[in-house]
Amino acid sequence: MKRTSRPLEDRLWEKIAKKGSSDCWLWQGGQGGKGYGVIRKWNGTKWVNSYAHREVLQLCAGDPPVPDAHALHSCDNPSCCNPAHLSWGTNSQNRKEARDRLLNQGNQKLTPTQVDKIRGDSRTHILIAKDYSVHPSTIARIKQRKGWLP
Repeated sequence: MKRTSRPLEDRLWEKIAKKGSSDCWLWQGGQGGKGYGVIRKWNGTKWVNSYAHREVLQLCAGDPPVPDAHALHSCDNPSCCNPAHLSWGTNSQNRKEARDRLLNQGNQKLTPTQVDKIRGDSRTHILIAKDYSVHPSTIARIKQRKGWLP
């Protein structure tokens, strides 16, 4: 008997924790390297892993303009799947935007007060990250004082 699977779109949306329209919508499924959400899909001949944010962007904005286009995050949150935070772009655009965000310290997602609260919070990184709509690795870096001033 042939195994069937539910449609990719159904499996995709059920793994995304939607919040407000401007908040990050965090992927709740499996993750690959660097915190990016991963979902299995059928490519016509076999099952392959695909990035969840890329699949969301393709569903909401259409196919990438060029085959090697990247799905860029405006929020710098690798597990975010909010279509409002995603756009098609090139690898060089992605690197430039990431570099620009690092240089512009006024674009911090968290305030110094929030960072202080995070450092004093004894809950797991995952639970804290959900409260602030950031990736658990962001919480880990804050608690380890990496990338944030003491």
